[in-house]
Amino acid sequence: MDSRNKIMGWRQAKETGARVVTAYFDPMIPAQVERLRRIAGGGRLVVLLKTPKDAYLDMRARAELAASLAFVSAVVVEDAEGVEVTPAHEEEARLREEFLSLVRDKAVVKA
Repeated sequence: MDSRNKIMGWRQAKETGARVVTAYFDPMIPAQVERLRRIAGGGRLVVLLKTPKDAYLDMRARAELAASLAFVSAVVVEDAEGVEVTPAHEEEARLREEFLSLVRDKAVVKA
């Protein structure tokens, strides 16, 4: 199955019955993937993609990254108002900043 088929609208995604989480996937960080795997708890997730104010990757690229994970049933790139979600993107923001800080530090050392 082409994982890009997992990218869909909210109406179709909610039919999967999977737990709903928010995420950035900008970039995809191993610690974030592991955290989402724990949230899935052996089940599957619907990921509602959020966009950080300083996004590096466009929405489509981030959606395809999220869809490539086996424990993700669906990826939604539109807002789904009134949906009960686990706000995983809040913890991801901290992990993302730590990762990007390390990348910046290494870039300065090499310059």
